[in-house]
Amino acid sequence: MSLRNKRLIEELETLYKKFNDRQYRSTDPIQFAYRYQQSEDIEIAALISALFAYGNVKSMCATIEKIMAFLGEHPFQKLQTIDSRTLQQELPLIYYRFFTADDIHHLLLSLSEILKHEGSLGHCMQRSWNQSNGNLLECLFDFRSRFVNTLKTSPGLKFMFPHPKEGAAKRLHMFMRWMIRSDEVDLGVWNFIPTSALIVPLDTHVFKAARRLRFTRRKTPSLQAALEVTQALKRLNPEDPLKYDFALCHSGMRIAKLGSSVPLG
Repeated sequence: MSLRNKRLIEELETLYKKFNDRQYRSTDPIQFAYRYQQSEDIEIAALISALFAYGNVKSMCATIEKIMAFLGEHPFQKLQTIDSRTLQQELPLIYYRFFTADDIHHLLLSLSEILKHEGSLGHCMQRSWNQSNGNLLECLFDFRSRFVNTLKTSPGLKFMFPHPKEGAAKRLHMFMRWMIRSDEVDLGVWNFIPTSALIVPLDTHVFKAARRLRFTRRKTPSLQAALEVTQALKRLNPEDPLKYDFALCHSGMRIAKLGSSVPLG
């Protein structure tokens, strides 16, 4: 391992120790998944939270709060017994940025249908993984298709479920990180996909940090940029490349200093 990578690991470990703390859940949409004890409920809360994780944090969390309040203490049970008519009658008028009230209605209806046929989101994802031959992009493409093929087409729903082979698909990869990794932040509910298969959820903050650290030279947070950053993180930690993702996202100016202080070579 190069001297630069050794120094990077030391610095990133410092950041990880700081940000791998339960207190930071309260500023992240992952907080909603920690309200539940049963894996079936956690999966639903995590997926909904990840899909709405864009824009202003306060606004996104307020919207997620409304949806989870509607789903109640046992989202899995609620969605198993729901139908379109019930949603129309009981679901409050909820919308968020690109997502209309109809989009949210169709999301919950699709979730209901998937749970009725697959048993749980975990079973659905495991089926997609088993069919992917160990390729996470193929897995997510198959998982996404189970929603997209049942949803009413709209601009909001297309944005809700990005194509994992055509873009960075940050929210889908963040959902996978939450569900597969396990520490004080990530949930670690699923053990059928190795952490080494994960791809970095390349949001604006992580992308800026990655460029400062010379993990990628691309100018936009594309799929190729996400793969390059993931490869750079794998050189630091082959078995758990996304270990530092949460810290990179939340560390702000510390990364700018780190990028200039750790030499190339």
